Amino acid sequence: MRNTSAMEWETPSLCGAWTVAQVATHLTSGPATTLPGVLTAMLQARGRFAGSGPRVEGPAEALALAITRRPVRLDELSGPGADALREWAARG
Repeated sequence: MRNTSAMEWETPSLCGAWTVAQVATHLTSGPATTLPGVLTAMLQARGRFAGSGPRVEGPAEALALAITRRPVRLDELSGPGADALREWAARG
């Protein structure tokens, strides 16, 4: 996401009236988290967040695409849960 321009961040997304920036924030934060809190947590975790399932690692963009069932960057994912996420995302 670091190469996303200001204009791209403000582009309307496929999620109703949300911009790309709003969707990205939603996908990378908890329900009661503020943007500064998300950024602080990302820095502290070096971009790696613990979850309840098998670990999947990859660029944030590839993960966001996978969890929205857009399989274009599934090859960038790794970890014990990557195969299951690839299969689920590819079913679209």
